[in-house]
Amino acid sequence: MRSLLLSSFLLLSLLPTASGGEVEVLMAGQGKDDLAAVLELAKGAKHRLWLFAYTLSDPALLEVLEAKAKTPEFDLRLLVDEHQQRKAKKPLPKALLSKLTRVTVPGGRMHIKLILIDDHTVVTGSKNWSHLGNQAKWNDLAVVRDPRVVAQVRKHFEAVGKFRLRKRLPKTSPPDVTGLEQARIAIEFNTPGPRGARARKRLLAAIRGARKRLLVGMFVFNDPELAKAILAQHRRGRVRVRVVLDAIQYRNLTQRKDASAKALVASLEGLGENLRRSGRKQLHHKFALIDDVVFTGSANWSKAAWEKNHEAVLILSPPKGSKVSPRFAEAYRARHEQLWKAAR
Repeated sequence: MRSLLLSSFLLLSLLPTASGGEVEVLMAGQGKDDLAAVLELAKGAKHRLWLFAYTLSDPALLEVLEAKAKTPEFDLRLLVDEHQQRKAKKPLPKALLSKLTRVTVPGGRMHIKLILIDDHTVVTGSKNWSHLGNQAKWNDLAVVRDPRVVAQVRKHFEAVGKFRLRKRLPKTSPPDVTGLEQARIAIEFNTPGPRGARARKRLLAAIRGARKRLLVGMFVFNDPELAKAILAQHRRGRVRVRVVLDAIQYRNLTQRKDASAKALVASLEGLGENLRRSGRKQLHHKFALIDDVVFTGSANWSKAAWEKNHEAVLILSPPKGSKVSPRFAEAYRARHEQLWKAAR
């Protein structure tokens, strides 16, 4: 009981950055048009598109960006991972080169996937802006309307891109998005270095403080402390625990010979039938549904994500006083159930 109270206290102490806003969750993995709404939002930008990209090769998105690059006085800026962009099979359109900043992270990656649209909308999640179709992998993106989150994104973009914006945009009314719902929203940016993982502290506290359910869909999972916390919840028997991991990434983990990997696998295998590996399709999600709180974004649960990379973790919580499970939580519950049934 003392441990649970301590975890709850720690979680509350880490929540001040959550603010009231609106969100809609979009899932990819079924059809080519799963994320068409994101393209429409990008096309509708009046004054600004700022984009964090680990990879940038999606033809439809590149077409939108190229058109914006040719629009007079439109503020288009692209921050891409230098290492990944060097590996690209096709060069970017010439119109984008002057808008591009290649981000070099010694020993790590610029791994964020995020678009800022006209200082009113943020789109972020696990989906890379790559040429691979939406149906090729299981992914998610969240459309966020929240002035505080927008301000954090703008500040972090300027810090990573090493520029300071002085010109204010004209006020623009955001287009209607029919699926938006109220939520408390926080975004945490991990930066390279051991002090960059505030999101991990919040995640660990949430796992330890879970009361009814703990559902995980994860591409790379090699964080021993998170695994032990999940196993502890499973053993207590009060929380419904289910974990689905990408099959290839998990196989790679089990083939490692070091003691830390073996201990991690032992913790995960301790979940028994509550651990499954993905089916044929790559599971590229990085989410946890903990009670009705969602952690999602670009960060795998790994040392690289927490200490070496630039990452973004989005945290969605129900509005204060809400007594029903929000639609965004239901969306992740339904996606987890879909992953669970497709897994083995």
